[in-house]
Amino acid sequence: MSDLIKIFVFTLFLSILWVIPRIDLIIGWITSHVWQSIVIGICLIGVLLLFNWFVSKRAQKVQNGQLELEKSEG
Repeated sequence: MSDLIKIFVFTLFLSILWVIPRIDLIIGWITSHVWQSIVIGICLIGVLLLFNWFVSKRAQKVQNGQLELEKSEG
C-alpha cells in the first residue's frame, strides 16, 4: 500500500475511535432534547427536498432545451 493510503486508513481508524465514546453523549442529547431533535430532522429533510426540487427543475429545463436557449439569449 502506498503511504497516502496508509495515512488515510489510520486517520479513519482514529476518527472512529474518537466517535465511539461520544455516541453515548449524542444519544443522551437526542433523548433529552426530543423536540429539538425532531426540528433538526425536519429541517434537514426540508433542505434535502428543496435541493431535490431545484435539481429536478434544472433537469427538466435541460431536457426541454430551455437552458441552452437562455444561455444564448443572456
